[in-house]
Amino acid sequence: MDTPLRRVIETIKDLYAQKKVDFSTIDLVEDSNNKIMIREYAPNENILEFGEQLSHVLFIYEGAYDVFRFLKDGRINLIAGNSAPQFIGAIQLGKTQDEYFQAEIIVRKKCILFAIAPDYFLEMMKEDYTIALLVIDNLSELLRYDSIKIEQSIFNSAYDRMLNYLYWESKNLPDQQELRIDHSKRKIADIISTNERNVFRILNDLKDNNLIRTSGRSIYVTQTQREKINKIIKETYTHLN
Repeated sequence: MDTPLRRVIETIKDLYAQKKVDFSTIDLVEDSNNKIMIREYAPNENILEFGEQLSHVLFIYEGAYDVFRFLKDGRINLIAGNSAPQFIGAIQLGKTQDEYFQAEIIVRKKCILFAIAPDYFLEMMKEDYTIALLVIDNLSELLRYDSIKIEQSIFNSAYDRMLNYLYWESKNLPDQQELRIDHSKRKIADIISTNERNVFRILNDLKDNNLIRTSGRSIYVTQTQREKINKIIKETYTHLN
């Protein structure tokens, strides 16, 4: 049945899958009885200030942002750099102010997002369990990439961080299985803490060194190439230790 709630759900599913959506044919605010709003934030603007509690669940479908946390000694710590598509605040539903995660979120690249009222977000998950699965998938991906970024902190160059990322992605694959990565250059840039232009240069260097091949936006790494990368990583660890 084509209802306002269903239209909002399908729009978010399409955006999460990075499909193009024609917003000129959709009035989400009217469709959802003002339960969902579209907001834009310019670079260096705050999506969330420290000490502030989100009143809505946010779904960022365009742009990139950094998450900072204030330490007890007064220092500010960058704990994450993320890009769309991302949910913010979904796991905070039902928590009290004392339990709420204290952070500051600052826009790095212009962000466009949906601000969704908590009760409406719960309706969405009840209507279509796929929304809940997207939130879980989103969270698990963030946790996995946070682990990669922690290990990458010992590497000085983006090239070495890219090798480490390929190592992480391939280390649990069965023998002889080719690794395939379909992330956008923007996503890879976030993962290895660099910019998209540098990602293009690094990928070209890796191809020149016969460590990867590419087709379209896909990156492929064979078993032989994986072994070469693993050897380089182990030698790098030995050198750093």
